[in-house]
Amino acid sequence: MKTSQEERLACGYLAIYVDDVLAAAEEKVLKSFFKAVKKLWRCSEEEMVSQDAWMRFCGYELKSDGEGGFMLSQEHYVRDLLNRRQVTGKEMVPLPKICEGEDEEMCGQALKEAQGVVGELQWISSRTRPDVAYGTGLLARMMHRRPRYTVQLAEHLLRYLRASETRSLRYRAGDGGEDLQPMVVSTDASFAPEHEQFRSVTGVIIHHRGNVLQWVSMRQPFVSQSTCEAELIAFVEGFQDGESTSAVLQLLEVPTSKKLVGDCKAALSQITQETGPWRTRHLRLRAARLREAVKQGDWSIAHLPGAQLVADGGTKPLQGVAFREFVQRLGMEDVAEHVGDQGQVYEDAVEEAKVRSLWNRGELCSEGGTAMIGGGLALLCSDKHRRLATLLLTCGLLVKGWGGIQDRKKEEKDRNKDSNKDKGREPTKDSGSGTAVKLMGVTGKPQEGYQVGTGDKTQEKNRKDPSWTEGPRGSNGSATPKGLVNRETPPKPVTVRFEGGSVSSRSRRTKARHPCL
Repeated sequence: MKTSQEERLACGYLAIYVDDVLAAAEEKVLKSFFKAVKKLWRCSEEEMVSQDAWMRFCGYELKSDGEGGFMLSQEHYVRDLLNRRQVTGKEMVPLPKICEGEDEEMCGQALKEAQGVVGELQWISSRTRPDVAYGTGLLARMMHRRPRYTVQLAEHLLRYLRASETRSLRYRAGDGGEDLQPMVVSTDASFAPEHEQFRSVTGVIIHHRGNVLQWVSMRQPFVSQSTCEAELIAFVEGFQDGESTSAVLQLLEVPTSKKLVGDCKAALSQITQETGPWRTRHLRLRAARLREAVKQGDWSIAHLPGAQLVADGGTKPLQGVAFREFVQRLGMEDVAEHVGDQGQVYEDAVEEAKVRSLWNRGELCSEGGTAMIGGGLALLCSDKHRRLATLLLTCGLLVKGWGGIQDRKKEEKDRNKDSNKDKGREPTKDSGSGTAVKLMGVTGKPQEGYQVGTGDKTQEKNRKDPSWTEGPRGSNGSATPKGLVNRETPPKPVTVRFEGGSVSSRSRRTKARHPCL
């Protein structure tokens, strides 16, 4: 809107996707805008974001918080996903402690199951659920090396979603001042975890006025030689993401300053200092562009303790209090019909997790055996109670060994179960059936949010090499696994289509090296 020949004043914002329009402005401006649009095109009736019900737009769900801000969620999609996969039980955190292990033998069925659930989780983690971004990324990176273990972790993550299906991002209204509001880019890195093939994991989370704008959880492209190098790579990644986000804010005429925070003082010194020993010259070269931006005053940097750093949740599976604090710093809240029931839901999830951990005999024996061995060694070093120390050491070794046997038996049982699924079992005719959920845009004709369609199973072999097989394909040519949680039923092919594309997995021809194939 122009108030004069020189001055321009923004009176609202528009987001357009094909024939759907989302407008943000004052109510009188919105009414006049849609009135003018309806004179030109035939449109559906517009929907207003309110406090009473969710308004859907391109897979997102929006609701007013009653205080001038908004809630952003995918509650209906999460609930539909949990119902289709028949998820039971609840968990407090997205992932348990990661167990290190060797790469598994190739199993096509387990790989298809892992690909299917990871695709569905990526639709959530990349839009409204930064709390599961690390977990989803880890599953995607691990599924080709350890598909069965990936399926187990995915079932755990689905149970966490069941305990937090109403969790939403809250965007609070600002004070409307014209002063520069800092855009804070928080970065962190976990150094060389074994299950990531010793490549560090970068976490970046960008806030503006306390609201989350962007989040990244990714594995670094190469092995870092030190924690300083890993953290410096994370700083540079956060700097690049912050530059792109600040450009969007500038386009929206939002005044802002840029600030980069992290918990590694060694990496911060490489950014601020231009000289140093020759052994760290490659680090200073990596930070040259960021150092230039800080020197020019475009960016400011600061140190923040790791316990207060929100990006820490994007680099490792946090547990207990640390994870709850991570969710609070993200600005996520549970939108429940009865607010008083939220505490009870959390307590129920805690009890279920405790009972489930007691039934895991292998893990319980491993932990108990380790404790006995530690106690025996402590008594042995004190030159007292040598008989008791010997007894504890012996019992600890026996218990730990028995726990390892139980773990191997469980793995063999799961492997046999997967093998039996592939022998002569065909999916039923109603595999993948489900209801199509319609979404209505603000203007334009109704659009499909996501639709569950039946996949057709075909299996053909390459004539040149009979040892190559191809998995079941859906109606659109993509592999369509279904049924991760209920492992007693045969896999059912299903294709999940969204209005922006498809997240169903695509199988690739894999050489048969296991009876599952």
